Amino acid sequence: MSELCTNPPNDLDELVACYNNTLKAHFDKYAPPKTKTITIRARVPWFNEQLRKAKHERRNAERKWRVSKSDVDFVNFKGKQNLVNRLMCKARTKYYTSFIEENSGDQKKLFNASKRLFGQHHDDGLPPNLNCEAFVSDIGKYFVQKIGNIRRKLDNNKVHALSRYLQNTSVPHAVEESVPKFSEFSALTELDVKTLIGRAALKTCNLDPMPSKLVSQCDALFPIITRIINLSLQTGQFPQLWKEALVHPLLKKAGFDVAYGVPQGSCLGPLLFTIYVSKLCDIVQRHLPDVHCYADDSQLYVAFRPKVESEQSDAVTAMERCIEDIRKWMSEDKLLLNDEKTEFLLIGTKQQLAKVNLDHITVGTTDIAPQPVAKNLRLYTQSCKKDHTRQSQASSSSTTMANTVMVPYALTNTGATTGCPFTTSESVTAAVQASAETPSTQEAKTSYLSCIRGKLQ
Repeated sequence: MSELCTNPPNDLDELVACYNNTLKAHFDKYAPPKTKTITIRARVPWFNEQLRKAKHERRNAERKWRVSKSDVDFVNFKGKQNLVNRLMCKARTKYYTSFIEENSGDQKKLFNASKRLFGQHHDDGLPPNLNCEAFVSDIGKYFVQKIGNIRRKLDNNKVHALSRYLQNTSVPHAVEESVPKFSEFSALTELDVKTLIGRAALKTCNLDPMPSKLVSQCDALFPIITRIINLSLQTGQFPQLWKEALVHPLLKKAGFDVAYGVPQGSCLGPLLFTIYVSKLCDIVQRHLPDVHCYADDSQLYVAFRPKVESEQSDAVTAMERCIEDIRKWMSEDKLLLNDEKTEFLLIGTKQQLAKVNLDHITVGTTDIAPQPVAKNLRLYTQSCKKDHTRQSQASSSSTTMANTVMVPYALTNTGATTGCPFTTSESVTAAVQASAETPSTQEAKTSYLSCIRGKLQ
């Protein structure tokens, strides 16, 4: 390590190569690699130390009997064997009893455990004589062709109305302000590097010359690491040796590389998606007061007074114009708006809905009629809380589903008489009232929901 500490190279790549070679040589010298064969056996979850000790005594008794062949040793061996069987049965019973009590509310874990116990294998629904390689290739080709067809459809029907709309609309531009320019990084000290290494997760791969835990405890390496970091920041380069990675190949072909968008599972996927759809809220705010977005699922909603006919027509016009501008933005960014999957919901009391003269809204070339109930993120939203046609389905799906059938996220909301959306208190009250109208046989009289319902009532 003397050359690395006394006369380190000035070139970044040479310095990193010297660092790796020196650490690897010393690590192999004092901790040389050894080859060892390890037999990996699947351990059952109920196996404990008492069982381990009993099985060890049983093996000793069996060896002694096989050598002596005496009746006394055979009786001793059978006693040890019966003891192991009793302990194993007791441990298994105790484990599954505790498992069922802890996961009484998780049906998935209970069913999976019962399938394992009864020896039921998972049926994937595929034909028995299926060519897996050809099947996987066909699936990949299907999605690639589907995306290609969507993009060709958008290119053929491409419109530039959104660009003209944005050019003709007065959009406030950001005022250019004088900001300080960033020209170079500040040099790090050895204390800074030591602090950063101490806070970082100590993970190691086979390309590392020495385990990260040993590097973090070796103070003699901090000056070298500090020099590498500062030299990289000054030159704006990253060491070539540290650009290498161990890649485990998966069942994938080069012909199925992603040509559009971001690969699934990419680390930058969430950030790039947020940047990609950041314009959506700006477009909605030009027409509607509120929007609710969750990933790729968006809901537009507006409130109006059903007694005032002008407010009703204004709400429909604002909704249709907003959807049309969203369609133009999506077409410019190669996204497809599926008109048939758009749902339209009116929320209010029976008296309020009776005053509304609205049978559809136009989305593209499709007329969307109001729906009595809509499902969003596994929650059911009803147009009217007195509608009992959906309560049986919600109650049969889950005992708590009836508590969440009233959700204030809808396309059009007639539940407010002041022109404002539902408030939080009104939403909670509506949810509890809906739960009161859908009694559950499993709900106790002293349950938490019953107490809250009593206070609200």
